[in-house]
Amino acid sequence: MNAGIRLELKDWHTTYGIHMQDELGDYLGSVDRTETPNSFSRVGGTQEVYNPDTYDNDTMEGMEAMPGLKELDALDPNHRILRPGDLVELPPLESSRDPVVAVFVRRLAAGSVMSQFFSSTGKWLHSPQAVVQFVVPNFVNPDLIEKFIPHLPNAVSKELEEQSAFFDLSVPRDLSAPVVSRLINFTKESQDIYRQNAVRLDSAHELLAHENDLKFGTLTQIGRKLLNRPADVAITPQEQFAVRLALLRAGFAFGFDNRHHRITGFVHIRSKAQVKMVANVREWIRQYRDEMARSKPGSDPLTLHFSSKGGRIIQTFARKARAVALESREDREPTFLGNVGPSKERNKITQKQGAIRYVRGREWNENEQEIIRFFEAWSCVGAFRRQPTIESQPPLLLQATGLYENYELREKTGFVFLQEIGVMVPYENRYRYDENLLIPAAQHSRPLEQLMSRLAAASTTDPMKMGLITEDTMKHLRHDWEDLPVFCVDKPGALEIDDGISIEPVQDGTNWIHVHIANPTAFMDKDSPVARMARHMTETIYMPERAYTMLPEWAAKQRFSLRRNRPCLTFSARLDSSGVMLEYNVRPGTVRNVQFIDPDEVNRALGLERSEGQRRRALIVGGEPPPSQAVKKETKAEDLSPTMKEALSKLHGLAKQRFGVRSALSGISLAAVDQDVKVWDKYSHPGLSWSGPARTHVKRVFGDPVIQLMASDFSTDMDLAGKMDSNMMVRECMLLACEVGSKWCHDRDLPNIYRGSLPGVSGSKETAQQYYQRVLEPMMKQRGGAVPFHMLNAYLNRSNPSTLTLEPLQHEQLGLTHFSKVTSPLRRYGDMVTHWQIQAALLEEDRRGISLVGGKGRDALPFSRASLQQMMLTLRAREDRIKRAKMAGIHFWTSQLFFRAHYFNEMELPKTLTAYISQPSANPDWQVSIIKQFGVGARMKTPDWGVEVKLGDEWECEIDAVDVYVALLNLKPLRLISRAEDGTVD
Repeated sequence: MNAGIRLELKDWHTTYGIHMQDELGDYLGSVDRTETPNSFSRVGGTQEVYNPDTYDNDTMEGMEAMPGLKELDALDPNHRILRPGDLVELPPLESSRDPVVAVFVRRLAAGSVMSQFFSSTGKWLHSPQAVVQFVVPNFVNPDLIEKFIPHLPNAVSKELEEQSAFFDLSVPRDLSAPVVSRLINFTKESQDIYRQNAVRLDSAHELLAHENDLKFGTLTQIGRKLLNRPADVAITPQEQFAVRLALLRAGFAFGFDNRHHRITGFVHIRSKAQVKMVANVREWIRQYRDEMARSKPGSDPLTLHFSSKGGRIIQTFARKARAVALESREDREPTFLGNVGPSKERNKITQKQGAIRYVRGREWNENEQEIIRFFEAWSCVGAFRRQPTIESQPPLLLQATGLYENYELREKTGFVFLQEIGVMVPYENRYRYDENLLIPAAQHSRPLEQLMSRLAAASTTDPMKMGLITEDTMKHLRHDWEDLPVFCVDKPGALEIDDGISIEPVQDGTNWIHVHIANPTAFMDKDSPVARMARHMTETIYMPERAYTMLPEWAAKQRFSLRRNRPCLTFSARLDSSGVMLEYNVRPGTVRNVQFIDPDEVNRALGLERSEGQRRRALIVGGEPPPSQAVKKETKAEDLSPTMKEALSKLHGLAKQRFGVRSALSGISLAAVDQDVKVWDKYSHPGLSWSGPARTHVKRVFGDPVIQLMASDFSTDMDLAGKMDSNMMVRECMLLACEVGSKWCHDRDLPNIYRGSLPGVSGSKETAQQYYQRVLEPMMKQRGGAVPFHMLNAYLNRSNPSTLTLEPLQHEQLGLTHFSKVTSPLRRYGDMVTHWQIQAALLEEDRRGISLVGGKGRDALPFSRASLQQMMLTLRAREDRIKRAKMAGIHFWTSQLFFRAHYFNEMELPKTLTAYISQPSANPDWQVSIIKQFGVGARMKTPDWGVEVKLGDEWECEIDAVDVYVALLNLKPLRLISRAEDGTVD
């Protein structure tokens, strides 16, 4: 980085860095840097909590928008959707105080991030629902809450804030008294329970924690342990809240997934060793700080004589860290943007040489390793958030090194420090260390690491002899598909092949579409070690640097991935020429004639080659990517026989008809922006070699990975039908299989996990289907299936949230009446569960010689309704967490690419970019946008010269900053180019 760029970064940091530090982290919901704001701000009778990315479309504007409460309670018994009268716990005004107890009133407006609450102090509060950590459903009668509404504001404005300083804007006392009284009584009862059990509650961590391993428990389980309640005695809400207070007061000792804790109740119980480590480092820093306070002002901590043990430990570490960081700066420059710059050494990737060269440096002693772990917990994991007494201490250590004089001493700089001292590699994706994600390889849990190692060992021995898998339990029922061509349509690099499709014509002119799915569950019990790891992982987590697989590689790729002579579970539907399903079936089988084919080759075979407007281009930093390597034999379009081409043509035609069937129920296709990121450090394949934290010694890294982003121009028109190409064909076949599996289970009344949309809770008086039929459908007919991208928000704001249930529920956006995921058992645990249920039913039908239609065999199933009800809570939370982690991985490597291109000239970028305002922003200072030239998400600073920003606007911008720590690309607006409703602006 040259001096000019360094000055530019310093200028930017001086202008924006300090006051944007928290906003940057809060904004990026996909990476959950800060999920719970540190405080409310109070104005008169109001309290405001602001965190734009905790918005979830799962609430309602008022009680008129709700379905019957009994119906909603049946579909959402745990109140993920808050209802008027629910008691809630909200974060306190000050992190050192206990949380606020309130009742939920309503969401302020459809599409709004804010909901309204009424607290035990008689004040109304505004906050996102996602900050709610504890709920007591149906605490007060919603009729009492309805009487509040005429006296409450529909939104918070500056005028209202000014009035609140002089007038009491609260609900009249005669109306609020019954609710306030109940809230106060609840708090008092909880405090009484705490006092009666104070000895055990104050010793919660000592009683619950393991000496060295991370443990888990639910709030109910922990409550029974701490309050000495037997398993058959229910824990009251007041007792649960008392236990919550004890865990919160214990600080770092317990961890929570703030986004999902109120649904799952899960608590991380940190090991005694980890808590002791934090206490040790804090004591060393305290001793260092005390001696510094007594020293002469301006004393250099690196040369001062320290008499305390802690002072000497901190000084020794600071000296060594400074020397190591200065060595690093000979090759890499630090930045204000949460990442060191690229290496001056450039290594071209060849068959004999990789891009990265590692050099082992000096050793860290045991005390220094504890300090390193302390820094990791702060800057990498975020374990000290909302604990100011701990959060304030790492900056003192940074200050002692004398390395970061002009830096904001926050987590971002702490992460740069870990890179400079050789703990983290300079391109570390920190989101894989998310404590709530709990990737076994991230070193959060030793039992998980041990289980992972045991499963990995089976790659060199017989997993059957190790007791990890069994013989094929469905062998005697398998149908031989013989020479029927089975098309596995996937990218050439795909190794885990879950699915293949085939078609069989019937004499009456109808056709059977078969979706053949890999069948690992036929070879393992639901309680086997492999299944236990799959349940923990929930899904394979794909990130550009590597995949964290749900099943071990030997299972997913070498034994159960679809290929010739492999077992499968086939979901079949007989369709007429208009795509209507006439009958369906599920049966185990064996596929023989498997054709691996790239989606582009299918398009070529069908005459659907990509148009010029759809062609993608590569954005690359770090040198030329190595050529792709074939991992399996691929079928080319010219290799297909006439019979195979005819089969693909029929499949494509029926898939188009199936989309028409879904469209009649307002089903749409919301394809993601066409963006693909790959990274390389070696010749053989994309991805990076494993690189965990180096805590025992310095690990110097020379060279950087090659990063490639395949980008295409972003179209402001969204095709709700999707492209009628091979991807559409596969998508419709997979949805068909999911519908078949769901209906097959429902016919037999099998306990099963269904997915659908909760009715009547979107907060809009017009449903999504009504809006689709009134606005979008006519527009699609006029515009060839396309609508302006920004208009989708109106549809999505009217859409009800999806949920997991034990009964079929119509899925609005998919346009399906029955939907269960069944097509990816190599990558998703929920699919495995449904496969186990189906297999057990098939075996029981074979044993008894009868059909189980009508619910005649539920006792023979692996999972009961009660076990699935409990499983759904954690399954949904894990799926959401993993989805966010995958998005974070893409965002991180995209920001790395633009960081190296913009600041270090590794790739030429246009001087100006076009930002399309794509959706409403919860933060008035920033606008959510997409860069049209690349299809990449970004934030545009709201103009300060009085021009209003509207959805659909196109603005000319320049890059303002690329913040790698929070994976954000910030844009500075220059001028308004066009406005969707008004046309071009001069």
